[in-house]
Amino acid sequence: IKQKILPKLRGDDTPRLRRALVALIELLLGLPQAAWGKAASIEPDMVSAAPFPESAEKVRRMLERLDADGFTDFYG
Repeated sequence: IKQKILPKLRGDDTPRLRRALVALIELLLGLPQAAWGKAASIEPDMVSAAPFPESAEKVRRMLERLDADGFTDFYG
């Protein structure tokens, strides 16, 4: 996931990109967005309990950057 899918997700803060990242982190964490709210609210123990913790952490950081800068990519 981290090496094949996430590098392809990049761009400005559009509903399509945001939906993709939110759906992906919901899948990786096994929790709906209602349980964690914003990406900055995701606790480290939630990420470490995920089946793919490295991918979950990267998506969390990508969502944080999207919230802060209005743009995100894998390498930022």
